[in-house]
Amino acid sequence: MKDFIKVHDDKHLESGWAKILPDGKVILDNDFEYYKAGQMLILKADHHTIDNKATDNLRRQKIAAEEIAAKKIQAEKDAIGAQMIGKTITTKHGQGEVVAYDGARLIVDYGDQTRAMPVSQFKRDDSNED
Repeated sequence: MKDFIKVHDDKHLESGWAKILPDGKVILDNDFEYYKAGQMLILKADHHTIDNKATDNLRRQKIAAEEIAAKKIQAEKDAIGAQMIGKTITTKHGQGEVVAYDGARLIVDYGDQTRAMPVSQFKRDDSNED
């Protein structure tokens, strides 16, 4: 069950609606010029006015967490890519040797052709086997 409240952004002179979730989070229900629908808001003591500083800090924290997660995913892809260079693999295109990694794709030489394959198709092998 969601409850809706009227919210106001004093700094940017906009009003709209937000939903209060059962866990107490306040989520903007419509786009403002500065805030987007779905964004979590922090309200001032009156429970209707957006606390711009706290809400902006929350948004920065979310962006920073997303950037850290993206870097972690890229590091995992890079580890797989580095591990695969020089390995022989079999795919629907036949058997080929991984000759390079470009940051997103493995470059596979099949002898008569070279193809790029998304590294996300492979899992990291942490074993010490070659």
